[in-house]
Amino acid sequence: MELADLISILLSKGVEHVLSELPQLIRDKKVEKDDLMLILNYALLERLKSLDDGIKSLEKELGKRFKSLEREIGALRSDVKEMHKDLKEMHKDLRERLDLINNQLRVLNANIASTYELTSKVVAMLMAKGTPLPS
Repeated sequence: MELADLISILLSKGVEHVLSELPQLIRDKKVEKDDLMLILNYALLERLKSLDDGIKSLEKELGKRFKSLEREIGALRSDVKEMHKDLKEMHKDLRERLDLINNQLRVLNANIASTYELTSKVVAMLMAKGTPLPS
């Protein structure tokens, strides 16, 4: 078989068809070694082109997914910053409330102490006068 015939079959029926017919052509010795090498190299080149197209397609898909992930990560960052800001405000508010309660407890403690002191003085004066304490 002539190289021109092989190339014609290759172009009209495709690489897969020629590769499937190649073993029989070799057994029948219809293909010379040099022609065989050209056909195999052409088949390899076609497969490499196909792989390249697949890789480009995969690269585009991964690029889309990467951009989508970037957007989601950006949204999460924004949410975390907002939560952090809210927590800071809550912490500040809680601290202010605790400070207020602390101050109120100090005032209450001071009032209790002065009430106890006055009560002690009244009891001491009553006892000094000999007045019985109310039961």
